[in-house]
Amino acid sequence: MYLDIFIAAISAVLFVAQSSLVGLAIITALNPRGEIDGLAYNRYLMLFFSATTGLVVNLLVLFALGIFGWLNPAAIAVGACALFFLAAWIIRHDSRYLLPTISNWKYTDGLILVALLLGSIVAAIHPPGHWDDTMYHLPLARYYLEQKAIVVNDYLRFPLFPQYGDLLVMLGLMLGHEVGAQLFATIPLLLICIGLFGASLWKTRSLIVGMIAIYFLYRLGPVKSTLGYAYIDNTLALFSWGAVLALVMPKTSISFKWILISGFFAGAAAGSKYFGLVLAGLMFLYILLFQRNIKMLVMFSGAAILTGVWWYVRNIVIAGDPFHPAGGSVFGYYLWNAADLKLQVSEQARHGVSPTSLNIFAALGKAKAKSLILAIVSLLIFKLPKALKPMRALFIAYIVFWFFVTQVERYLAPVYGVGVFLSAYVLYWAVWRGPVSQYFIGKGKLGGQAFAIVVALVFATVIFSAPLKRARWSIVDWQRDYKDQPGHHLFSKANNSIDTYGDRMLQIGFENAIYYFNGTVIGDWYGPGRYRQFFVGKGARRSLLPPKKMLQVMHHFDASILTLSKKRNIKFSRDDYLKYFDVFSEDKYGLVLIKKRL
Repeated sequence: MYLDIFIAAISAVLFVAQSSLVGLAIITALNPRGEIDGLAYNRYLMLFFSATTGLVVNLLVLFALGIFGWLNPAAIAVGACALFFLAAWIIRHDSRYLLPTISNWKYTDGLILVALLLGSIVAAIHPPGHWDDTMYHLPLARYYLEQKAIVVNDYLRFPLFPQYGDLLVMLGLMLGHEVGAQLFATIPLLLICIGLFGASLWKTRSLIVGMIAIYFLYRLGPVKSTLGYAYIDNTLALFSWGAVLALVMPKTSISFKWILISGFFAGAAAGSKYFGLVLAGLMFLYILLFQRNIKMLVMFSGAAILTGVWWYVRNIVIAGDPFHPAGGSVFGYYLWNAADLKLQVSEQARHGVSPTSLNIFAALGKAKAKSLILAIVSLLIFKLPKALKPMRALFIAYIVFWFFVTQVERYLAPVYGVGVFLSAYVLYWAVWRGPVSQYFIGKGKLGGQAFAIVVALVFATVIFSAPLKRARWSIVDWQRDYKDQPGHHLFSKANNSIDTYGDRMLQIGFENAIYYFNGTVIGDWYGPGRYRQFFVGKGARRSLLPPKKMLQVMHHFDASILTLSKKRNIKFSRDDYLKYFDVFSEDKYGLVLIKKRL
């Protein structure tokens, strides 16, 4: 256990360092005449843009390796080393950013980075098992590693989604097992925090606003609930934050280098989840309507296409639908059918409040994202700094889209960074302007630093106290959290039957336990293993197929193992089923049945 944690932590540090060097080399090559003004002298922004740029490049390399079937440790190591040495060569021949980037750092900055890193590591020290991580993300990552390629697993819920975030989880799983997967999924939050500190220095010459923004970030319900688990929403949030921040960075209205960086990140966001494509589209419209510069629009679009288009091309080649499964009614259905899509839409509609209420504040409250309400209040600041007006416009536009289309909590990810920064800035605007702001940027230095340290300690305690307690218990007894996870015991026991009965299981009611079985698991609300085909009747009369028909269905899927949940109140005749099945394992959550060899 301790060795796994150590390997995961070292791997994460080396990965961030390699990404930062690669990104620094790209920024150096991109900026021969110093058009990216003052970036090297804002140490946090320089680290943020370097590390995030390098991260995108690494994910592009992983995608290429996966498409060509070279997704193995040796090929990945060669690719990472090649990028590292190429970046080192570029920086060695043009090191004008390296010295100011390094020399501007203070010992307090080092403490901040170490604290953020340790917080990320602590958050990841626990067994998996939130919901989507063991239902989809970890099974997909493991499947890619097993196949050594990016291939379609028909029985996972979203096998054709944009998956940069899943490639990051896969890399962590390869390097540091489950803790590594969870830590690598948390790295984007660390980088978002660095970006928030950089934006705070840029606009207020203080780190205090950044600290408050980070506090708001970790208190967001969707961030807090999935903190330390292998979810991909943080990756989407990182690239979205980077795209918007790069868009507003130029001192003049036209800066083609910044627009390239913005498009580069916007494409990566679109390649992480479909909601990243929505944000990229809103940014495209902003440039079209407000910048009114065709060259900027073309450069933004070109950079976004470079990083974001590949998953959509893959979808077209495989399914004929670039937005599978959402585009089924237009492009034709592949793994999902019309009933699946209708069921998904109805499930989404159960989140939040009625759009007819027009109560966005209530919707954010129900999503446990009340801190973002302050960002909406920024509409009342008529003299908002010019650079923050595009931030506000894009935030409001996306929030309106979210309110009317989905209201799922985690789908706020594209505006995590922008929203919490605007919220913190509203507090700064209301409280810390004028003489008070001087207190934090050098006047009354000792008091300002003392206050900053107190704020940081309070926020760190609030944010990481629960993860620290969870990590302590996990280290003492790793199996402790598994005991209350429905399906873990049953699926783990079923692994013992693989040698005799094969590695294909049909399950009903345990879709969030798929990761615990070391084979193919068939059964979900959507897709070719949809639950509906395993039942007869409707409503209160709905019951499991008779055993003979169930055997026919299992034969179709080439499965000999059937796992049923007791918590889903599945109606069936146990006596009839035991004529054709043996009970392999049973607990309070369900039972595993094995086909009898007649």
